Amino acid sequence: MTDGIEFGSRLHEFAEQYASGEDVDPQDDEQRRVRLLLDSMDGELRIEENAYLPLEVDGKQVTIQGIVDLVHVTNDTIGTV
Repeated sequence: MTDGIEFGSRLHEFAEQYASGEDVDPQDDEQRRVRLLLDSMDGELRIEENAYLPLEVDGKQVTIQGIVDLVHVTNDTIGTV
């Protein structure tokens, strides 16, 4: 049985490569499900986008920053996957 971290890393790597348009073939059911999900999404897929989110916490303005693994962009919406 595959270790959870190793499994997650392999699945993440496949999803990133597939979303980038690389010629990769799914090796298991989970990767096939990722391919089906990504193929079902209209619009543009962007990988590893920098994100900044201003928030108010306890009356103070703070900013959370990080990297979003996958952003889905359509004419009407922007979401993360």
